[in-house]
Amino acid sequence: MSSVRTLSLALIMGLVTLPVIYARYKHINLRSKLPKTISEWRSPGEKDHEDFENIWNLLGPVLAKHGWTSWSWRGFCMLRPPGGGPGSRPNANGYIYAGSSNGLSHFELDRIEIWQYVNPLNRAVRSHEGRDAVCRLIVVGKEGWNALDALRRLATGPDTLLFENHVLPMLQEIHFQDIILGVFPMTGLPMSWLYGDDALAGTDSSVGDLMDMFLQALEALEFIHSKRVAHRDAFHCNFLVEWQPNSLRRMEIPTSRPRVFLIDFETAISFPETLPYDECLCTSMPFADMDSYAQPIPNIVLSGQPYSPFLLDLFQVTFKFRFMTTSIKALDDLLPVLVTEGTVAAAHKALKNTLGALTPKSLLIRPTYVDPPSSS
Repeated sequence: MSSVRTLSLALIMGLVTLPVIYARYKHINLRSKLPKTISEWRSPGEKDHEDFENIWNLLGPVLAKHGWTSWSWRGFCMLRPPGGGPGSRPNANGYIYAGSSNGLSHFELDRIEIWQYVNPLNRAVRSHEGRDAVCRLIVVGKEGWNALDALRRLATGPDTLLFENHVLPMLQEIHFQDIILGVFPMTGLPMSWLYGDDALAGTDSSVGDLMDMFLQALEALEFIHSKRVAHRDAFHCNFLVEWQPNSLRRMEIPTSRPRVFLIDFETAISFPETLPYDECLCTSMPFADMDSYAQPIPNIVLSGQPYSPFLLDLFQVTFKFRFMTTSIKALDDLLPVLVTEGTVAAAHKALKNTLGALTPKSLLIRPTYVDPPSSS
């Protein structure tokens, strides 16, 4: 009789634990199908949309468990709200807006109807309550922990309430085995798309529009440097703007200005907050594969000697300033030499003081650009 009871108990325990074992097997099986490194995630398979989509289709159940649904594929590197056809748009979230000219501009609304991505590290998602956000890969295995440390320091907690903190807040962390995803509010377009050769069709930014964005970008870096975090990829593509002011369309000084947010801390490096500024040095390159890095690199990084990553941020954020002219002498004298100010804080103060001596109306003009020489 005791052997029957033992056998029955074993069967019951087996039936109880079977779902747990099966769930664990499903997780292990799913993880084996996902990229093993950040580099593989950035450029999976044949780099076509099917490989891009496959990653996030596999992660669908993980997102759903945490209350999110992926946006739907519309075309190569383009997504639209889930379940929506033409005309469906993001829901208001306090971070993304459509600019207007002479009332409601359907052109601007159409522009935010789709969400474009450069690689599958990011994905537009919608919560079960209808909030739209962006899910970003942060950690895979041993990679990405510097970025996560920087984001936890800057994009969460009370510091997110500070007006000088322009880091886009991290709403949630999603953990799945050795993968950590971050969820961030969906906001506007990269600053680099609003002027110069990379400007989108229909963009009409004034000098005043751009100077306000530049000031905010400098303020963003000044804040993270005060927290002893360096970004190390602080080009204008990593600053997002809530909406496009396009002041030259109406030839009016805007009533309000869009906020600029700093994103993408993949290359960030953090130091103890008590470490003196001048002692924050590093020797590593921002990216492991610098041969395919398309952005300019200053000599301090290429020298192989310890360098200040804060100076690297200053070089990167001011790089395009050197190749813009405004026909305002005070600005045209300052912009090319902002990089020589020595710190982001000093560059921010110099630009703010120069703009403070000018009238808003004087900035309602069109800037001009020259192509950077290849050796810059």
